Amino acid sequence: MRKIFFVAALCLAISGCALIPPDVSERNNRAELKDSIDKPYAQVIKARWYLYLKPIGTEEVASGLRIVKHIGEYDEHQSMKIDSYAEKEQRWRVVYFLVDAEGTVKDWATVLHWHGKWRCVAGHCFKTFKEPPVEKLDPVVRTSSGETIAVWRAGT
Repeated sequence: MRKIFFVAALCLAISGCALIPPDVSERNNRAELKDSIDKPYAQVIKARWYLYLKPIGTEEVASGLRIVKHIGEYDEHQSMKIDSYAEKEQRWRVVYFLVDAEGTVKDWATVLHWHGKWRCVAGHCFKTFKEPPVEKLDPVVRTSSGETIAVWRAGT
């Protein structure tokens, strides 16, 4: 009996440690970007190609600066399971860079954004979503100082 209790407690502890709280994920996401400021954009992307998977747009802003927008699938979380059917929610890593005319990164903005579900039947999962539209991402990304990208657009 004691052995069963110990094994059950160990399983709970291990499964609990496997879940990374959202604030820790967000801090890690932001920490990975800290060293990109004042480096050439091309160098940042080349060194970290796996983080910024897909370019989704470029926007010209004040003073000859431009915002280069990237998105990539980050992780998923099982949100429901009934017998052999399950749903997983998809989280996206969204990264924007503020780049000057010389190609140097002046700032970054990021968020981990939940959007879309996987549907799983008998162990086979099917994507039932597309990446989130840029219009939904622009208001939620936060710059290195924690502000929205409206400050970039305003040129401040």
